[in-house]
Amino acid sequence: MSLRVACLGPEGTVSQEALEAAAVSANVDVEPLLTATIHDAVKAVTSGEADLALVPLENSLEGGVAPTLDELLAGDGMTPIVGEVIHTVRHRLIAKDQIALDQITQVHTLPFVADQCGPWLRENLPQATVVPASSTADAVKTVAALGGMTAALGTELAARLYGCEVLHDRVDEGGNTTRFVWLSTDSDGDLPPGVNPQVPRRTSIVFWGSGAEEPGWLVDCLAEFGSRGVNLTRIESRPRRDGLGSYVFFADIDGGVDDPRVDQALSGLAARADAVSLLGSYPSASATPLKP
Repeated sequence: MSLRVACLGPEGTVSQEALEAAAVSANVDVEPLLTATIHDAVKAVTSGEADLALVPLENSLEGGVAPTLDELLAGDGMTPIVGEVIHTVRHRLIAKDQIALDQITQVHTLPFVADQCGPWLRENLPQATVVPASSTADAVKTVAALGGMTAALGTELAARLYGCEVLHDRVDEGGNTTRFVWLSTDSDGDLPPGVNPQVPRRTSIVFWGSGAEEPGWLVDCLAEFGSRGVNLTRIESRPRRDGLGSYVFFADIDGGVDDPRVDQALSGLAARADAVSLLGSYPSASATPLKP
């Protein structure tokens, strides 16, 4: 029986590519449920339509993925993180048929992907106009329909699904990785595909407090970890949406909640903050290798 996993669509997205890579690495059958938004992917899990969701949390070039952070905040830990996948991203230049670079007049893609590939585009396609798309997958789908002198920046998976040709396979800056997290309503269930229970654990939290308006409050909160030798690997703020200047703080911690030092640090933080929510304590991951 295959796992039904919700992830961001349409067919050919980096999210689906990451899901396929995880399934192949674990030799597990997965049935993708492709959704229009990250909210819909999370909702598919909470409604029971999907067993798991795989959603992007942060990118090495762009930082935190705001829609996912907002969903985690809105869920208040009700859909906990149970694992993660770090997927190496490679954007490729794709067209309906093989054409010369100097013949290309349009390049369809997401605006931030065009920025990531800006140096290559300026050097190799100075004559081409960048046309915004809602996703890299939609960009490839559009180019498959248009043909002619149009091209797209997207995944190898999208090129294969929409019957297109990869013209060039290294068009971004390199070092582009996206960290995805597995979400489930059952934090005690079976681990998701590719998640290794033997590796060190990571703990993710969100916290906020009225003391944030006082000098040194955030420093004192972070000192609860530093003073106990607990490493924070990431901290990021997001608007709390109850007024200008009001923020929540997302943090990732080396170690699981069963580590006494982590447990004590969280207790110390709880004494300083108005609220601390555990988003998950789960096995950490390393990057997937690039395909040749």
